[in-house]
Amino acid sequence: MPKGDSLEKRKHVCLMLPGDPLSIYKKQGNLGQFLDKPIYYADKLGPVFILNIDKEEIFSQNEGVEIINLRPSFLPRPFHQQFINLFKYAKKTKASFIRAPDGGTFVRSAIAGLVSKLCGVPSVISIHGYYEDLWNIEYRGFLLKPIFSFAKWLTGLTADLLFAVSSHTKSETYPRAFVVPNYVNTNLFTPSTNPKKYDLLYVGSLREVKSIPLLVEAFAKVRKKIPNATLFVAGYGPFEKALNQPGIVYQGAVAHKELPCVYAASKIFVTATLSESFCMPVIEAQASGVPVVAFDLPVFHENTIPGETSLLARYKDTDDLADKIIRLLLDREKREAMSREARKFSLKFDKRKVLDYEISLIRQMLKEKSK
Repeated sequence: MPKGDSLEKRKHVCLMLPGDPLSIYKKQGNLGQFLDKPIYYADKLGPVFILNIDKEEIFSQNEGVEIINLRPSFLPRPFHQQFINLFKYAKKTKASFIRAPDGGTFVRSAIAGLVSKLCGVPSVISIHGYYEDLWNIEYRGFLLKPIFSFAKWLTGLTADLLFAVSSHTKSETYPRAFVVPNYVNTNLFTPSTNPKKYDLLYVGSLREVKSIPLLVEAFAKVRKKIPNATLFVAGYGPFEKALNQPGIVYQGAVAHKELPCVYAASKIFVTATLSESFCMPVIEAQASGVPVVAFDLPVFHENTIPGETSLLARYKDTDDLADKIIRLLLDREKREAMSREARKFSLKFDKRKVLDYEISLIRQMLKEKSK
């Protein structure tokens, strides 16, 4: 047990609802990364139970973390099942609080908040995004917008403690939320002096919002100026076929533990994403001493330092994106200076620093609720 931690501080039971079935994290190669937080919670707060409604059973080898595997119903998105089983296991595990993350839809967070109120158990919600951008870019059904709006309202009404991954996300969701960013293991992701194998690197999903066709278009323009330029892509999704272009090395999903070597082998991290609430690979890249080139989004003014750790191109302007990539590839001195600044900046997102702050907020909330 870490010094300064008492049994009193570790008596709390957490019931966690993941954002996706755990088999998806496993397929993406980042199940271990997902389990980082529950393991830290178990060490600092007490037992953690993870409710996994999934076709595949996933097991935890970590003391204090238990995965409850439940088979999904025949429906494509078993939200009703999440509600029923959260209620059941909140009682069965004698949960001290329910922990739920969500992306842009707020549906899971609304379910967790509603169950918490029915059970008399506090809820801790992380907001990773906001539905407006996803509605404009990815979602199409006209019925979804009012559903998402209602879920967003219900989340704000029922949550006992709200976290937003950035101040930009906070301003788009709930003013009373605390900003708790995603974290990076700065001991795992570190700069390397080894020769770089790839000019450019993209790590992330290949969904529509990530705008892979625009990334490929910008890279083709880079190749006109630097014919031997290479782009390494790690991830998976529906836009895989768009990567079948000269100079692009597509690896598919890469396990999180193997990503440090991928960053270490690359000169520049590049993304053409059209919407981000945080963008974890941008932080991993900077921790690895890899500068970033991206479209100018509000969050990149918060999780990078434009001009010092990143170069930001005009939104959807592939000519400007390619120009900034070319300038940085041709200017080794500038890249090395940005690399040093990127590493220093990334330390504010260090895993221990972020999680200790998050846990202190949870403890304070639980203390106030127990009065």
